[in-house]
Amino acid sequence: MSQNTPSHVGPYRVVRVLGQGGMGVVYEVNHPGQPEKRLALKLILAENPSPDVLVRFQREAQLLAKVSHPNIVGVLDFAADESSRPYMVFDYVAGQDLRSLCYATPMDPEQAARIGASLASALDLLHRKGIIHRDLKPENVILRPD
Repeated sequence: MSQNTPSHVGPYRVVRVLGQGGMGVVYEVNHPGQPEKRLALKLILAENPSPDVLVRFQREAQLLAKVSHPNIVGVLDFAADESSRPYMVFDYVAGQDLRSLCYATPMDPEQAARIGASLASALDLLHRKGIIHRDLKPENVILRPD
């Protein structure tokens, strides 16, 4: 872990950084009561996030907590760290992101169709519930190994 990576966020022990964007960072974490269970934790980076950012983050957590779909990670926990920065916890999804897969090797049409159908199914459910995914991009699509 880098010097800036915390050892814990709330009760969760940080294992490693999974990714970072403009507003937040995603860590692989373990819960102290279930150290063998792999989880992902998304934390807002800003020390004093704006009220708008806080409202959007909380709304994202609340909406995802209401969604159940095999191709959408559900929220398991939503809280704030010791600095009052909000975080949400998801099940960890092992796999390769779509961007890496696309750059690694040419994709056969059947694989592309399966991925497209899975994405369409997940987005259809979100849209029927009035939810718009505001950060859909290839690096945010994790493909589980078959």
